[in-house]
Amino acid sequence: MRKVLSLCTVFLALTGCGSQAVVESSYYGEEYQQGTDYNYSSYYFLQNGQSMICTEQGYYFIAGGYLFFTDSAESQAVPLCFKTDCLHQEETDPKQIPNCDAFLGGQVTQTCFLGYYQDHIYTICLDKATGYDNLVEMKLDGSDRRVLYMIDNTNMPQGMFMHRGVIYFVNKQKNLDGESRYGLNAISVVSGSGEPVQVYTGVYKDGWIQNVLAYGNYVFFRDCYYTEESFDGSVLMYDIRTGESEKLLEGDNSSIYGIEDEGLLIRRDGQYYVYSLEDRTLSPSGKNYEAFLEAHPQWQCHCENADEDMALFTCYDKEADAFVTDLYVVDSQGEVTAVIPDMAWTVNGSYIFEEGGEEYLFRYSSSQVSEFFINVYAKKDLLQGIVAPYTILEAEDRKTLMPSYELYIGG
Repeated sequence: MRKVLSLCTVFLALTGCGSQAVVESSYYGEEYQQGTDYNYSSYYFLQNGQSMICTEQGYYFIAGGYLFFTDSAESQAVPLCFKTDCLHQEETDPKQIPNCDAFLGGQVTQTCFLGYYQDHIYTICLDKATGYDNLVEMKLDGSDRRVLYMIDNTNMPQGMFMHRGVIYFVNKQKNLDGESRYGLNAISVVSGSGEPVQVYTGVYKDGWIQNVLAYGNYVFFRDCYYTEESFDGSVLMYDIRTGESEKLLEGDNSSIYGIEDEGLLIRRDGQYYVYSLEDRTLSPSGKNYEAFLEAHPQWQCHCENADEDMALFTCYDKEADAFVTDLYVVDSQGEVTAVIPDMAWTVNGSYIFEEGGEEYLFRYSSSQVSEFFINVYAKKDLLQGIVAPYTILEAEDRKTLMPSYELYIGG
């Protein structure tokens, strides 16, 4: 049965009447909890969604519209489909492609999403009967797939991720007066209702939400907008227990970059600071990633991932008017510790996961020459300048991994 927001629900959500908490406050502690929490150490700007998760059984990821699984001990990826006669990602018949259990599609929402909670996977899957995308729940082996929520062109999510049994995303909607309002939305899989609740409603006429990050009992985000003079915004914190949002930094150009020492890592005017959640103060973090940028004044670089030890930089050479295809691993003092060759062309994500007491960087990317791959690096090796990956997925011909297909309805 199609689940959509009623007009009344939409109107109430968009007028910002009251606040709502969508989790049981007594269940969780303040610190990071493996298996329920959003992997904040793998934080990168989630405007395109999250496409990789770690479970007790192994790793799941989305590549080319297909859902794959890999047991790290085997270092080999397999599509999450158990049909014995299925060609999976090698299928070229457009009528047969949507019949693969591993095929998700995801062409409508233009965002990737994978979540994990209590032995279930949550993702977005194309419904070939309707042409819409569905938010679905399934078991770890891909069985017992259940639709939680149907997504159409009135409620497109962006930056979707999961934290403590709740799926968060940002989007824009219109109320009954035709006013477009934006905000942070939440769907609780614990309650099983499948209905999104707008837990924070933006207050600016032409604003948007960015830099969304969850840690402990809070979801942090930046409410942005343009004035006649400049770009501006505020950093806010949503308390998942009370449903209340609080402004931490207002009216400046601060951006959220991650978590450091249980505080919020902030970048402002080219410098890094830590916002203490305990005493509500902002102090220098000691990081100096900008030293790397100062050494290359002709480069325009994007810090796509930052954690307590290192950051990844993708760069553009302004003089050559071309991307620098190498990816730079930079330590907290701005020194380049490793260069990963030919890995920075298309950024699909970088994820840091822990296994056996060691941390590994999963580099999820595609190159400019019709290749798609996921490489895994030992983080300690990268910090020592050693680039020695192993590959869990590689496709020489992207067309076989990302097929062009037509949707056939009713035949």
